[in-house]
Amino acid sequence: MSSFAVRSILASSMLMVVLWTNTVGAQTSRNDAWIADCGGTYNLCGFVERGSRERRIPREFERVMNFSEDLAGVRIEGKYGYIDRTGNVVISPQFDLVGEFRNGHAEALIGEHVGVIDSDGKWLLRPEHGRAIPFGKTAALVLSGKWKSPYAMGYERLTTDYLRQDNGVPLFALVDLFSGKTLKAGLRINAFDFNTFVWARSEGDKVFGLLAPDGSWKLKPKYTGVNQLWEGRAIVCVSEGDDNGRRDQAVQCGSVDENGNSALPMVPRKIVGYRNGVYRFFDETRKIGLLNEDGQLIGGGLFDEVNFAEPGTVLEVRENGEWIGLTRNGEIVENPGNAKVLLSCSGVQFLARDGGFEIVKDGQPTSSYIFENTYPGRDCDFPKAVKLKEKWGFVGADGKLLFDPPYFDNTYQFIQGHAGVLAHGKWGIANTNGRFTVDLQYKELRPDDEGLYAVKGDAEDFWINSRGDRRTEPNRSDERRAALTCKNDGGTLISREVDGQKLWGLANIDGRVIMAPKYRAISCFEGGLVWVPFDDRKQWCPIDRHEKVREGVTCVTNFMATRISDAGPEKMAEDPYESGVLWMRANLDYGMGVREDAPRIVGDFSTRF
Repeated sequence: MSSFAVRSILASSMLMVVLWTNTVGAQTSRNDAWIADCGGTYNLCGFVERGSRERRIPREFERVMNFSEDLAGVRIEGKYGYIDRTGNVVISPQFDLVGEFRNGHAEALIGEHVGVIDSDGKWLLRPEHGRAIPFGKTAALVLSGKWKSPYAMGYERLTTDYLRQDNGVPLFALVDLFSGKTLKAGLRINAFDFNTFVWARSEGDKVFGLLAPDGSWKLKPKYTGVNQLWEGRAIVCVSEGDDNGRRDQAVQCGSVDENGNSALPMVPRKIVGYRNGVYRFFDETRKIGLLNEDGQLIGGGLFDEVNFAEPGTVLEVRENGEWIGLTRNGEIVENPGNAKVLLSCSGVQFLARDGGFEIVKDGQPTSSYIFENTYPGRDCDFPKAVKLKEKWGFVGADGKLLFDPPYFDNTYQFIQGHAGVLAHGKWGIANTNGRFTVDLQYKELRPDDEGLYAVKGDAEDFWINSRGDRRTEPNRSDERRAALTCKNDGGTLISREVDGQKLWGLANIDGRVIMAPKYRAISCFEGGLVWVPFDDRKQWCPIDRHEKVREGVTCVTNFMATRISDAGPEKMAEDPYESGVLWMRANLDYGMGVREDAPRIVGDFSTRF
């Protein structure tokens, strides 16, 4: 494989690995003022303020879940319990996984079965079920069988995300928490708001009703399409024929409020969304229509595109290629997005204009163009890429285009004052003065962080500098160093020779050895655990900081195959276990500089184990 191809695959594979490993200890909260923060030698987690990042709870836990009712699930030495907002453990670690509290109840896992606990950690419903979702103040939605995670290893959650309108959703029973009595059985469930009601239908039935925790129907089954409660409204639809409740087949839609009362009477529209007091629907041509809370059409017509406004403000709509403002009374006004400052840098401003943006300097436009709606970023590093009529260009620190008009089909960012650019099927290199330092001539080009470029010529692949002079392939020292460096101040992977074989261990950020080199390969810490291979088992297993194998966590044949999404490590031996070990050792050797190329990540699923 050419150096160009190897470099391209390596760059994309490194991104996928980072995405998997940086978040294993934290469940992201969307609403709480405190968010999880993980890192340090053992990649432990605590909490910080969402905005200020001020530390609230130290990094002491292997994994943390969202706060709910002022309690957060945490993992300590392999078991889950709960802490309060002072960081004190209030429910001792004894569970294999826990959910969020709702009305004083939470789902908890022991082994392969779940039950429901109260805020003291006492069982209200014994762990004998596949799921046991707290519902209201008195009930649970129970699924028989064993619990099985729909998420990848290390990312397990007791969630209701998969409870969407689908025939594949399993059958639940509604159970009274205090008597254990089954109130209803054979239910298909769709989320509404588990504090009050859920959408439910009986097996074999095609219509949903709104079910209360006591088993009564707040709304009797009659809807073929239902939605989760959002901003106090849940869209409901009825349709004709055997369409399984698909809203794109709906003939009438409306909404109900959080109490299950009608909010919008049924109208002959295929409503697909609600936000800030406005309903959105599509017609047969995918044009967008808007309805107010009374179901009246806003603006008297349909639009090509809509940007929803905050409560009480004007909507932005695009009609016949032009962006305009639209009040909730249907009056056309000045586009409220115009003149909004997207970025300001030393007198140069990027101002929103008609669905895109213009660039002004000292209050005056630097060109007559309205650039397409591409995000200019938050920093003031110039030149910045801009797009006009599907062509790319660059704007300099003076706010003026380097190439006027933009005519590139693709570009890279500027590195050390130069950027790769593509036009007419050929790549070249441009500088910050808007001049070509390498003419458009190469079939392919890819920049390296060290200021060199891998190029594909007519007959061969080679490396050049920003002036087009040939150079040897770079050492890529930063990239190699990253292969041995753990994220978030996690320390470094270290090695030593023992009887002619390189063995691996870990040192912290200060260089102190925390795990002596004795393993054929090793990962960084993730949630208080390190993964190492055991030849006698022919498996990778997690070990804790005391180098004890963590019980209750399934060992795997090929560690890297479980860490990467939508691809896999290249096969390096016929035996799956040995192949995984050799791949990791090759990556570590690449980091040490003793291997020319990093091992590949490939998209062929036949190489996964």
